[in-house]
Amino acid sequence: MIDPAIWNTIVFTIFILFFTFIIIVALADYRKKRKIEKKPLVSIIVPTYNDAGTLGKTIESVFDSYDNNLIDLIVVNDGSDSETDRILKDYRTRFSFKVIKNEKNIGKVRSINRAFDLTKGNIILVLDSDTILNSKAMEDMLSRLQEEHVGATSCRYKPINRGFLARMQEIEYGMISLIQTAYNAKTTMSLWGGCMAFKRKAFTEVSMLTEHALIEDMDLALKLGRSGWKVEEASSFVYSSVPTKLKEWFLQKLRWGAGGIQNVLRHFPFFIFHPVFLFFTFTYTLLTVSFAIALFHNILFFENMFRLFRYFRDLGYSVITTFGLMKLTAGFHLFKAIFIYLLYPVFSIPYALINMESKREWYKVLLVIPFSAVYFPIFLVVAIISYAMGIYKFFTLKEGQRAW
Repeated sequence: MIDPAIWNTIVFTIFILFFTFIIIVALADYRKKRKIEKKPLVSIIVPTYNDAGTLGKTIESVFDSYDNNLIDLIVVNDGSDSETDRILKDYRTRFSFKVIKNEKNIGKVRSINRAFDLTKGNIILVLDSDTILNSKAMEDMLSRLQEEHVGATSCRYKPINRGFLARMQEIEYGMISLIQTAYNAKTTMSLWGGCMAFKRKAFTEVSMLTEHALIEDMDLALKLGRSGWKVEEASSFVYSSVPTKLKEWFLQKLRWGAGGIQNVLRHFPFFIFHPVFLFFTFTYTLLTVSFAIALFHNILFFENMFRLFRYFRDLGYSVITTFGLMKLTAGFHLFKAIFIYLLYPVFSIPYALINMESKREWYKVLLVIPFSAVYFPIFLVVAIISYAMGIYKFFTLKEGQRAW
């Protein structure tokens, strides 16, 4: 059996090389200057289901972010309550947009696919009704779509909510975005479904959104990649509501993880011919396994230390003398354990940095400590559960069947 210390050294060496590659490529993408040469007509689809509390702000953000004469907004009321009808009626007196009302809830994917038939623009933007658009994000996405081979792009979320769980997700989203931005050199493997834009030609070429996909945004990105289109991660962000209760968070991560595995299995040939994705998966798998091994090894060690402590005490030694007998072995191991776990927060610092809008938010760097010590380990456990669910869903969900 490989010594845990040697295993950790190998894994962290690979990870450091991979991490350095990500930082360099992502920074190159961030620093690239982009601007819209000619503003196109943009059709914006906003599916909503009982989001009356945020829908109004979402509509306002659309018209605040772009030339109003070039906006073709369609709001799909997917069987919502009467309060949503009232909000839409009120806002239609202030802004010009179309409303599609589904008599019963049919889900986000079907709502978008049906609304697509009414769009006019060659650029389609899908925006969740709890997401706040901004002009910087709009310009970033549209400037990227000017490139001939770019078929879709999207912006990461920045939580609009407050609280510990929201802040942890902000770092998580920073981690995902940093990795996805690095893949812009080739094509990134997912989109942020709450704010994604794509070309009409590309969308129709891959038969629109897949109804039995648990995470339709990743499925769309992979379908576009397999069809020869490039998918890019925008450098900008949009504000969005995120789960603030553990049950909601758990269900979301369960769906995301299960959907990820479902898409990997469904688009496996794409991964085979794109080594960068395999390298990403392999490296993060090693990192996860390494963390689990280190944690298990430390649990066993401290259990043995406790037994040794009780043994010395049974021999009649005092507590102080017992600790003196144990301190050399325990002290060295404790130092090694602390060193290993400190590496996780250090690696997480870039995930926090990309979310800082000013130097006044320096405190966000400190959040990498609870993120690495508490949030990320729990996240990994939920991910393992969701992967099993994803394998099950891959074999049970059929074409045309609503995924969620």
